[in-house]
Amino acid sequence: MNLKNMNTRIMKAKGFGLLISFTLSFQFFISGCMDKIDTDLVGSSSCSPPCWMGIQPGMTNRTDALHLLEQMEIEKKGSLIILDTGTIKWLNDTPKRYYLYSENDTINKIKIDFRPVSTNLEVVISHFGDPNNLKLGKISGDGYFVSIYYPNKGLVIVVGGNKSLYEVYPKMKVVFIYYLQPGNVSKLEESLNGEDAAIENVLNLKIWEGYGVYKP
Repeated sequence: MNLKNMNTRIMKAKGFGLLISFTLSFQFFISGCMDKIDTDLVGSSSCSPPCWMGIQPGMTNRTDALHLLEQMEIEKKGSLIILDTGTIKWLNDTPKRYYLYSENDTINKIKIDFRPVSTNLEVVISHFGDPNNLKLGKISGDGYFVSIYYPNKGLVIVVGGNKSLYEVYPKMKVVFIYYLQPGNVSKLEESLNGEDAAIENVLNLKIWEGYGVYKP
């Protein structure tokens, strides 16, 4: 074998090695990004949002939900607290807080406090796709809140911003996530805020048109 052919083979081998190294590095990078998606957004194959811990709004009665959480407490997977209002509060080894609300002895709303963790709107949209609607919320201090609606998925996600008023942008921080029974947006509003407020709130909803500034 002459020297020229040998050098050619060496260069090809190095190139192939670099390609493998790049491919593996890219796979690890993608895997690392996926790991950053919060488990309360992803769920599992047997219980994905709006199902939470085997509990589904509009389907699971309050007694069954309590029994399930009591058993998990016995297994030292978290702590169960019944608030004076009757709301079920759940604490586990994450910094988040979970609240279960019921109506007519059926769980109708699950609220997850996402403030202690860092999850952005772009992560939500990358996982669930574009939402149907949004609602401009109250102004608090130097910031403002926007609610993002996925009626068919039974999800309402509240995010906070601090740019020009009511600008919706990818890095908005997720504040609360609500799991509700999937349905039309009116039913979601009724479960979220009560029948009296539902009509007015639905009228204030806007069609999702992507990131940008929305006018009140």
